[in-house]
Amino acid sequence: MKVFSQASPLQILLVLILGWAPLALAADFPDVEVNGLFGSQAVLTINGKQRLLKNGQKSPEGLLLVSATLEKAVVDFRGDRRTLRLSQRVAGSYKKRSQEVVTLNADSLGQYRTQIIINGQPVSSLVDTGASVIALSSAQADSLGIDYLAGRKGQVVTANGRVTSYFVELPEVVLAGIKQRNVSAAVVQGFYPEEVLLGMSFLRALKLEESAGVMSLTQQY
Repeated sequence: MKVFSQASPLQILLVLILGWAPLALAADFPDVEVNGLFGSQAVLTINGKQRLLKNGQKSPEGLLLVSATLEKAVVDFRGDRRTLRLSQRVAGSYKKRSQEVVTLNADSLGQYRTQIIINGQPVSSLVDTGASVIALSSAQADSLGIDYLAGRKGQVVTANGRVTSYFVELPEVVLAGIKQRNVSAAVVQGFYPEEVLLGMSFLRALKLEESAGVMSLTQQY
C-alpha cells in the first residue's frame, strides 16, 4: 500500500516561489551599440545612455564589459554573452524614443561642457554657439588620427590673431544618443583651442533650450 504525505502550506509556497524564480529573473538583453574601442576600454550606448567602461566593469544597467580590444568588445548581461564590433548594435526590448534629448548642467563659469566622440575616441568639448563649426587644435587632431593636412587650407581669427587652419569633414560625431555624420570642422594649427569647441556645424541640427543653468539639446528623428 502506497502512503501519500500531504504537503504543508509552507512547502507548497516554496515550490511556487522556486518554480517562478526563473521567470522573475529573466530579462531581455539591453539595447547596446559600440561607439568606440581603444585598448582595454569601450564606449557603449546602452539603452540610450553613453557609458565608458573598462574591462571587467559593469554599467548601471547591469551590462558587463568582459573585454575590449581595438577590434571588438565582449559584453555579458546576466550570463548572455555577445561579441560586438565598432558601430555594431544589439537591439533588446528597449524602445528608442522618437526624440533624443541630452541635458547639460552649467559649470561655475556658466559654460556647458560635455564628452563627445570623434573618430571613435571620447574627448572633452565646450558647447560654443558662437563658433560656426567644430573647432579643435592640430595637436588634438593628431591624437585623434585626423588627416587635417588633406583638408582645405584657410585662416581663422583667434585671440592671438589670424592663424592657419584646415577645414575638414568629420565622418561621425557622437554626443550621448545624438549621432551626426560628415560634420564640418576647423583644425587650428597649434595648441588652440585647448579643448574642442562644439560649434554650430553640429548644434544647428538640434533644438537648444536653456533655463536656470540647464541646457537641453534635442534632436528630431
